[in-house]
Order: sequence, then structure tokens, then C-alpha cells
Amino acid sequence: MDEESFQEQVERLAQKLTKARTPWALRKARQEFERLYIEYVMFRADNNRRAAVDMLDISLSSLKEKIEPISASARARAKARKGSVANTKKGSLENGRERFLKMLSGKRSLTQATISAYRRCINEFCEFLAKKGRKKVSDMKPTDVTAYRRQVTRRNLASNSRTQRVQAVDQWIDFLGDQGDIVRSKFPKRAAKKPAT
Repeated sequence: MDEESFQEQVERLAQKLTKARTPWALRKARQEFERLYIEYVMFRADNNRRAAVDMLDISLSSLKEKIEPISASARARAKARKGSVANTKKGSLENGRERFLKMLSGKRSLTQATISAYRRCINEFCEFLAKKGRKKVSDMKPTDVTAYRRQVTRRNLASNSRTQRVQAVDQWIDFLGDQGDIVRSKFPKRAAKKPAT
């Protein structure tokens, strides 16, 4: 969960709290915020639990206890979405997206927070494509990728948020090329990573 997503989620939580008919129990409100904050810190720590422990100033066993409910709810959401690939039209952007996310879910090295970040990035790109009238993967044009990169670069986002969006789309394009949905060589090459300064 990048900075922008974290801010959006906290704002949504604040709206839920203020619009509730009766105030939430303090424990429930704290647990909800804690869940969001831990996902954000795990993102900042590149999903390295030891680094997250240092940032959060808690023990590793405490972090594991707090992550387990997050992982359990993520598994439940993934299970609910499991049939979503079968429920999408073959060749549609949604189908391509769901197949990509299903492939990512099979990678043990990725946390649910990382997969959620990919989902948000690909959803944003699909919305961008929909505004251009693209409904199927085959409708996507190389110029769409270039235009999206340009748009992301111009937005007032943190550097790592911009990088995350561009890299997620690049990986999705690679996946679609590997699956034979598009001809990868016709699309722009992966965005070059800028050297650390």
C-alpha cells in the first residue's frame, strides 16, 4: 500500500467513523487503523518483516499476530474472487487483469499487500483504457501505454507511487505478451529504472 493509497484508506475509515450512527468501540477503531498502518509499513519496508518490526517498534511475534488477521481476510477476499476469472469474458481487459492477478497470487514471495497494490495500479490503467474506448486486450494500442506513462509522470504523486504504477503496467504487458494476448515487441519497452541519487 503506497502513500497515496494509505491516505485514501485512512480518509475512508474516518468517513465510516464519523457517519456511523453509534460511535465504534475504541478497540474496533484501533484495530481497523492498525491494519491499514501495518499494510502501509510493510509496503515501505518492501515486505521485509524485520525492517517493519524496527519501524513499528514492536516484536516480530507481535507483528506476526497482527499480520495473521490481515492475511486471513485477504485469503477470504481472494477466495471470493477465485471464480472471477471464469466470470469474465475471454479477451476482455477484466479477464486479462484477473489472470495476471491470479498468477501473482501463486507467487509465494509476494504478500497480499503487494498484490493489492498491483490490483489498484492495473485497475487504474484499465479505467484509463476504458476512457479511450478499449474494452478488450486486443483493443489496447502501444500508444495507450505511452500516454498512460506520460499521464502518471505529470500527476502530483510521490516518486515511488509513479514508479509502482508504471512497473505494474509493464509487468502486466509482459504477462499478456507471454500469454499470447498481445505482441509484446509492438509495445514500449519496460520503463528504465532511474538510478538512485
